[in-house]
Amino acid sequence: MKPLSLAILVPIFNESKILDQSLKQIQSLQRHFSEWAIEVILIDSGSSDDSQVIASRWTKTDGWKWVHIEDRPPSTGTAVKIGLAHSRSEICLVLPVDTELPPASLSQLQTLITDKNVRCGGFTKQYSPQTLLLIPYQWIQNVIRLRILRHTVWTNGIFFPTNEAPTISDQGFLEDVLLSDELRKRADWGVVNAPLIVSARRYYPNRTLRRMLLNLFVMFCFRSRIAGPAKLKRLYLSLK
Repeated sequence: MKPLSLAILVPIFNESKILDQSLKQIQSLQRHFSEWAIEVILIDSGSSDDSQVIASRWTKTDGWKWVHIEDRPPSTGTAVKIGLAHSRSEICLVLPVDTELPPASLSQLQTLITDKNVRCGGFTKQYSPQTLLLIPYQWIQNVIRLRILRHTVWTNGIFFPTNEAPTISDQGFLEDVLLSDELRKRADWGVVNAPLIVSARRYYPNRTLRRMLLNLFVMFCFRSRIAGPAKLKRLYLSLK
């Protein structure tokens, strides 16, 4: 099977507590798939903690780059756009710091690209740790949102061809949703069934229901055109 030419884009903003552990996991992937051309691009959006110091240390690793963004508001979309400009790989995969990419999931991505001509899409996801409330929410995300509606968010590990990347918003909210809306129109869109492991830190331990309902409410308002990203961002930040 043809080795992948893959860029893993890692947007960073104030993630010093978990950054080193996350990057070690990516490094183990790089070693596991040593025959592949894997480049890792770390994009820091102006962190005020020790994230920049940690990220800069990893630039000594072969195939790793660190990009520091200055004088711009923190935005995952901006980070992805800038990381994309530094990539020389065929496929770009966006991997948030709190998301783990198991080897089995990456192997399945290779199979889809090589055998099924899939070029863009996302992975299913599994929250860790799981709670009774997160189990049905995870099913909604994987079955209804991902497989049926073809909607992906950053924690689905969105991937796409580097040379055919759609326009990526940098407005700081719902950027992944807008990117997903462009990618899901493509005939070469697909789902990697082997899941990513996503930290449940935003839902755990005592705000699971509140965060789930807020996410669903924001998406309902956006899809119903009740409000745009800018207004929904203000609402989200005031209620989260």
